[in-house]
Amino acid sequence: MIYSLQAAHSPTSYLSHMDLPLAFEQAMRAQLGDAFDAFRTTLTEPSPTSVRHHPAKCETTPRKGRPVPWADLGEYLAERPVFTLDPLYHAGCYYVQEASSMILEAFMAALPPTSEPRSFLDLCAAPGGKATHLLSLMKETDYLMANEIHPHRHGVLFENLTRWGDARVIVGRCTPDELAGRHPSRFDVLLVDAPCSGEGMIRKDEVALQQWSEELVRKCALRQQAILQQAMALLRPGGHLIYSTCTFNRAENEAQIQQVMQDHDCTEIIPDLEESWGIVRSDHGVRCYPHRLAGEGLYMCMIRKNSGEGAPATLRASGRYGNRHLGHSAAAPDILEPYIHTHDFDWYKGRQENWRAIPTSLQQSASDLIHSPLDVQSGLLVGKMKTPTVFIPDHALALSTSRHADIPRMELEREDALRFLKKETIPAPDLPKGIYLVTYQGNGLGWAKVIPGRVNNLIPHHWRIRMSLTE
Repeated sequence: MIYSLQAAHSPTSYLSHMDLPLAFEQAMRAQLGDAFDAFRTTLTEPSPTSVRHHPAKCETTPRKGRPVPWADLGEYLAERPVFTLDPLYHAGCYYVQEASSMILEAFMAALPPTSEPRSFLDLCAAPGGKATHLLSLMKETDYLMANEIHPHRHGVLFENLTRWGDARVIVGRCTPDELAGRHPSRFDVLLVDAPCSGEGMIRKDEVALQQWSEELVRKCALRQQAILQQAMALLRPGGHLIYSTCTFNRAENEAQIQQVMQDHDCTEIIPDLEESWGIVRSDHGVRCYPHRLAGEGLYMCMIRKNSGEGAPATLRASGRYGNRHLGHSAAAPDILEPYIHTHDFDWYKGRQENWRAIPTSLQQSASDLIHSPLDVQSGLLVGKMKTPTVFIPDHALALSTSRHADIPRMELEREDALRFLKKETIPAPDLPKGIYLVTYQGNGLGWAKVIPGRVNNLIPHHWRIRMSLTE
């Protein structure tokens, strides 16, 4: 049986037979001048497909496409496959991300060096592209809070971060004013990938074009201004704000930064960019245009908050407030030791004997966030004790970079790996009974329990592949 990885896009954009809104076209003609015709032509061409590899999981995913010039682990694919039918996608070996968004790497490189742990906040983090990118670029001692208030988008974010498998992340579902009220002047680096009118995505998203209006731009600009006010309250003096949108107009981009710099004592930080990349410098920040590079429309800027209210994060109290997701502190049972280095973590036992591991370094640096009464979750859900002597590892542990490398494994070929991911029956291997990490090309996909004559597939129902497989 052969599973199809056929291209998932048509050879031309839907815009080849659709007109742009008149007001949008007039604004872009004024903005681009003689370059508008090239811009309009590019919108009729297919959108490029790009991925960014996981630095700790990419040993078995060789590069076949062109590199993304501004991202060390970014790669353009020759065609868009059906990612759902790639076991390496489910193992978190890469993230499907638009290439322009990866210029975050150049801004991270522009941060001043420090030997101290840095606290990062991705304030509008769903679906998780920039959050996972930050985790790949941070130092080992740094940590990230990834926040998303919208319930559905928060669920998508949580799933993508679980698949990425980095335990240094705290996931929040808080409004910006809730965070600013509880944790003011808390963060060293704050990313606002703001909700926007989406002009930069119209080539690949017909809905973005259908919903565009001048009124939408106005409403988005007002919303962004409110978010940025809270973001500046969350940022400590000396901290850095990275602001981005996937839209073209100045009202949602340069005008927002200009307002922040008028209201606060700030300095713009300009990253190093290669001229050959095709990224355009603006009066505040930089712009990506699809006619100048292989990517969609994007704006990004970074500023340093020179002064303001509040103490640096390192001086803030770390009181324990009783987070409802944690459970209570307890010593890890010995049965967990074959799965994870228990002495590297602080342990919490929740309801139904569920065990959660929080890196000790994270506990020391971010206790106030971990134990915040707000809706935040942290650490790694390791598994549950089914009986006093039987431990069932959680799916998150299979995807985690913190688990032991020498856990007993059941390596599958691609066809059986896809059956496993659909929660179907797979052939019983000649292995002793017990629980095994199911792997594909050495990368964890989930857990299976081998019993005489069969294999019990432990993939959770909500993680299974739901689409049909093309033969």
